[in-house]
This record gives sequence, structure tokens and C-alpha cells, in this order.
Amino acid sequence: MKTVNKTARPFIIGSFEITLGGQSVSYTLKRSLRARLVWLLIRPDTGLIVTVPRRYNLDELADYLISKTSWILRHLSNLSGGLPPPTEMTGLHPPICFQGLALPACGENHHKTYVLPDGTTGDHSAALDWLKQRARAVIPSKVQQYSPQIGVRFAKISIRDQKTRWGSCSRIGNLNFNWRLIMAPEPVLDYVVIHELCHLKRMSHGKSFWDIVAKYCPDWQEKRRWLNKHSRELHYFHSSSA
Repeated sequence: MKTVNKTARPFIIGSFEITLGGQSVSYTLKRSLRARLVWLLIRPDTGLIVTVPRRYNLDELADYLISKTSWILRHLSNLSGGLPPPTEMTGLHPPICFQGLALPACGENHHKTYVLPDGTTGDHSAALDWLKQRARAVIPSKVQQYSPQIGVRFAKISIRDQKTRWGSCSRIGNLNFNWRLIMAPEPVLDYVVIHELCHLKRMSHGKSFWDIVAKYCPDWQEKRRWLNKHSRELHYFHSSSA
């Protein structure tokens, strides 16, 4: 029987409040003995959960949370009756989302007009083109952000229209990512980026690989479950020019 190291699991420090954008936000603070980064998670049943590394200086946490005000308030609004979450089906089709939030739209199905985060509007094709452009900008920036923290170097980044994979890593350091990841919540995208970067240390999916992933993404199992659950919704959107 496989034993589980319970001491490696994040443990709760307590519940706290912080004012973000003029709003009082409650959160649960956890400390992880294995995490190397601060992680934010928002769930319907628990609200905001903040997980910090073992030796993280808690005096710096307030400034960090303030720097993430926009992301936190946007996703809390989503849970409290704001924009529909990506799991909600609108008519016969899933909503088009950007980083986990559905784009406001009027009309029906493929005849909808979408309001894009940059303030412009467009039809179904224009919305997908905008998302692909954002994927080409956001995903490489994530790779640039996490690669030095993990201590690896990559060769080339490609954003593709992959049908079955979210990402891949070659032995020479080439990274490939599915453009549809830009529709997933940002922590899920972060997980996929970290996953592929960790392959630059371990190419297999053995225990040693997952131990490395857990150092930088302690809740990786939850992120992977989200992708498995919502894969059909994200792959509903096809693009010939991605």
C-alpha cells in the first residue's frame, strides 16, 4: 500500500481579511512545505485560498495580494453572480471565455456580438482571433516568468491548434502549447506552463517528475482535474488559422 506524506500537504494558518479596491476580501491562508511560489485559488465552496511557501515572509503578502487585486475581484465577482463561469452552457454552445471568464455577448450562438476585454466588439470569429493573439502574448510571457524560477532554459515556444494535447516539450527544449489555454482560468494555464517546463528536468511522468511539479504548483491535481472536466468545452472552438 502506498503511503502518503501528510506533512507535505499545505496546512491552514488561519482566516484573514484584506481591503482590495475598496472591498473587504476574506481569505484562508495556507503554508506549503513544498511550494516555491505563492498560489491563489478561488472556489465556490471556500472562497479565496492563498498558499505560501515554507519560508515566505508574511509581511510581504499584503503587497502581493494588492498587486493581484484585479484578478481576485474579477473572479470573486464571477462566483457571486457576475459573468457566467466557463462551466455554464449558453444555449447549445459553451461561452467564449478569456482566462476563465465568459465574454459578455448579445445574440444567439455563432451570431453573437462579443465585448472583448480591450473594449472592442466582434463576432464569433473575431473573438477567437483576439483570443489567439492574446495566447501568443500571454503564454510566452508565462514561460519567461517561470523558467528562471524552475531553473531551466527552453529553446523555442510555439502556440498551436492542438486537438488532444494542452502542451508538449521536446528533448531539445522546444515547447508547444494549445492556444485554447487562454480560455482557462489563469492558474490552470500556469499549471500547464509549469508542467512543460518541469519536463526540461524530467521527461517522464514518474514520481520524481510530479515531485518537481508539486514544488511550483502544489495544487496541480486540481488544475489537471479542471482541464479534464472542461476539455470538451474548450475544444468545441475550432480555428483554422491558429
